[in-house]
Amino acid sequence: MESQSLWNRLQADLRLAGSRFRLRKISSIKFIRIREYEGTKVVREFSLQPLQWRDDDDVRVAHSKCLESNKEGEWIDDQRSEAPAGSWAALCSAALEDVRKRIPKKGSRSHLESALGQEICKWEGTVNAMSLKDWVLEVDPIEQLPRFNKRVDVLAQIQKSYEKIDLTIALAAVKAKRPTGSAAKVAKAQKNKIRVIPTDSEIESWLKGLDHFEQWVYGMLATYGLRPHELWHVTGIDEKGWLTVPGGPDANDAGQALLTKTRTHHAPPVPAEWVEDFQLKKNFEKYQSELRDRWKVQWGVVKNEGQANEITVPVNNDDLGHYLYKQFTMRGTQQLFCDLKVGKGQDWVRPYDLRHTYAIRCSVHSTTFHVPMTIQSKWMGHGVEVHERIYLRWINAERGLAGMQAWLENQLEAKQDDKDALQASMNIPSEEVQPEPTSAVDPQQAAVMQRLEELEKELEKEKRKSAKQKKMIDALQEDED
Repeated sequence: MESQSLWNRLQADLRLAGSRFRLRKISSIKFIRIREYEGTKVVREFSLQPLQWRDDDDVRVAHSKCLESNKEGEWIDDQRSEAPAGSWAALCSAALEDVRKRIPKKGSRSHLESALGQEICKWEGTVNAMSLKDWVLEVDPIEQLPRFNKRVDVLAQIQKSYEKIDLTIALAAVKAKRPTGSAAKVAKAQKNKIRVIPTDSEIESWLKGLDHFEQWVYGMLATYGLRPHELWHVTGIDEKGWLTVPGGPDANDAGQALLTKTRTHHAPPVPAEWVEDFQLKKNFEKYQSELRDRWKVQWGVVKNEGQANEITVPVNNDDLGHYLYKQFTMRGTQQLFCDLKVGKGQDWVRPYDLRHTYAIRCSVHSTTFHVPMTIQSKWMGHGVEVHERIYLRWINAERGLAGMQAWLENQLEAKQDDKDALQASMNIPSEEVQPEPTSAVDPQQAAVMQRLEELEKELEKEKRKSAKQKKMIDALQEDED
């Protein structure tokens, strides 16, 4: 009974102290285990053999080691470091230590933490390149290319971090298995998951049903097409409604750099009325501050590439974005269900789907339809090739034509307004009754009349275009029926 209460007390003490090292026991195993956390995520777990969780003295020793190691920032007297130099545990320990120094961002090394800290370290026998190569080839490079590539990267990182093994031949062998030609197309198709793309009216109805904080969070993602983690770093909405998304490579006044995935860019609100409808600008400071308080950005210091100075970078951007995803799966945030883009049925809209929807909206919306794709892709912080391949493939013909139709109608209305203004300036009735000719022609009046004739021709041209678009949309709708 004393052992159990002591264990619980010391375990709670480590949590309250914010220790990254915590005690763990498994009823079927007598030895104490240690879990290492980064934030709320377990990055590795290992045994403190021969220390046993049923022995109070051993539990106290383990508790002290956790506190001392937390103070040092790394595990001291690591049991695995005492393994034979040629063991898998020694390889993983050395490789992980180096990887954490070279790759500060957690999201960029999460697959390495998992493979080295939870899988390969448990292998038995002598370290050899063949075992690592066979491990990579357990994954089908065509059916599971992303997972295959992650395993290849594990080998590449071991090669960089652990000089006692040469993986040159093994790496060449596994890289040669990557698909090419028709096989590459199959792998690409497997990677491109089907997306749910909601309509603007569906998004509006859903946002209106959320509480004010959630409405602001997901309204920002939908209106500006943000990557979820960018919401922690955006710097404000200007008087025209545009948003600045900071990136890199230059550091800000606080010495922070590479805040988001890409370089600094600026994004317009599409549609612009959502800024007011959902009070995105008005509540920006209030709700971004609340967001940052709920899920904090973690920072790491790295050497500035190509320069002598050091810069501070966020290391948990992937985790930040995942917090918003978990609000739906674990916290009960109201989900938006929409029809699948391919096949029958429905699925719920993930936070990142709102970014896809923004890309499509910019391409078809009446206010942005005419903007070149090179500019639209910059709004989202990526290149044209990515914009076309990843995002715009979800645009269907009807939606694209509808956007074009709306833009043409706006053009038509603008030209009609120009014509009406000219007629009013010359006191010409709207029925287009022409003034009586005079013997002396006023040059200014003649210029206005010439412009009216040009506008008449332009109006007729726009009307013909608009009518043609309407026919195409009607035909598409009939085909669907």
